[in-house]
Amino acid sequence: MGTIKPINLQTAIGDLPLHDCQVGSETMGQVVAHQFAQRPTLIGVVVVDDNQLVGLISRGLFEQIKGNQALYHQFINHSLRTFLQGYQPQSVMVMGPQEQLDRAVKNVLNRQRQLWHEPIVVVFADKNLPEFKDFLLLDVNLLLRAQYQRNKLLQRAFNEQVQEKSDCLHRLAAQTAETKHHAKALKEYQKIVSQKNHQIEFLQTELLIRQEQLDLLQQEIMALQSLVGMEIDRACQFTHTGVDHICNSAGKIVQISHLLKDDLNSICSISELIGELSNQFRHLAVQAAIITNNNPHIHLHGFSKISSEIGKLVVQTLDIGRQADRMAYNFRSRIDELTSSAEDSTKIAYSLIDRMTEMGQIFHDQLGENDPHNTQKNISGASSQDDPPEQSPLVQNSSFGSIHGHQAANQALVNKISATKQTLAALQTMAKYNESSPLVSKIKRALDHQKSSQPINLSHD
Repeated sequence: MGTIKPINLQTAIGDLPLHDCQVGSETMGQVVAHQFAQRPTLIGVVVVDDNQLVGLISRGLFEQIKGNQALYHQFINHSLRTFLQGYQPQSVMVMGPQEQLDRAVKNVLNRQRQLWHEPIVVVFADKNLPEFKDFLLLDVNLLLRAQYQRNKLLQRAFNEQVQEKSDCLHRLAAQTAETKHHAKALKEYQKIVSQKNHQIEFLQTELLIRQEQLDLLQQEIMALQSLVGMEIDRACQFTHTGVDHICNSAGKIVQISHLLKDDLNSICSISELIGELSNQFRHLAVQAAIITNNNPHIHLHGFSKISSEIGKLVVQTLDIGRQADRMAYNFRSRIDELTSSAEDSTKIAYSLIDRMTEMGQIFHDQLGENDPHNTQKNISGASSQDDPPEQSPLVQNSSFGSIHGHQAANQALVNKISATKQTLAALQTMAKYNESSPLVSKIKRALDHQKSSQPINLSHD
């Protein structure tokens, strides 16, 4: 019995150790008996004739023949053809070399029980050489051993598959548990995402509402800017009108000052003339006293001459008095006109300053209430309370910034007009009571102060 080579799942009967022992049909039985005796491992002899299988003398059949003396005597004394024709042996199982082990075993076991151990004839044929055939014997025990090894391989493969399936089941269970864990985590994450989405939708809705509020505030701010611009234009127009009126009043004051200067020159001339008349009166009085003292009995002709001169002086003095009255009247009229102009200018200046102050306060209040920067801070909530608020671009407007400069200039103008008003009131009081000397002194001081002081700057930026 040969040694079995390593078996795999694809092994066929042609891959197993086979016995090569074939004889012709004319061979004597004595030769076959001798072969069985010399070769204990010989499982049988294949009988062929012209490449055709005639029969099979297996060791089991030979042992049966050998047990019967008459049959054994006939076997050894005749040819194998003659013996097989008279003996009528059992049918022989013939297979190809590509037959699989499991099918070969199945076919063997399908035979009668007494034929299970009969060898199998394996026929090797070549398509290119149809006349050539080779007949070999396969031991059934060797076939069963090979099938056993193949079954062990199948069992091992099956066990490996079972183990692999078990491992796959364990991995599947682990993956299932992990999948459940991930599914649970996914549900929680989806829940969190859903909450975040609701929060985002709520924030988006709130943002849209705040954006609409911001748009409304921006529209209100634009309307406020337009209104402030109109108010600034009106204030500027009112300022220009008031300043023009103040300039005209100041011009009138300057003109009246020049006229007062001319009247003052006339009054100075009158004062000098009155002084000369006073001297002449004193001189005449002295002459009259001297004449009276020297000539008590002087003729009245000299006195009449003196009286005539005195009369002329009186007439001249009356004329001068009337001229002084007319000048005082004119002076009072011009002082009244100057005072009225100064009062009007003062009222206009005060009204202008009040108007500009009120407009600036309203503008600041409106900007403080509707500052878009404060609105944006309320919407976003991101700015700190300690941060200084940014100044609105409207506050930085140069036209509004120039209002404060106009207010300072207008205040200085009002102060000067008030001082002029007080001076004119004093002049009016003195002129009312015909106090010439203090009046002349006041006018001189006023003119000197007018010459020494700087002109009022009425220009504006």
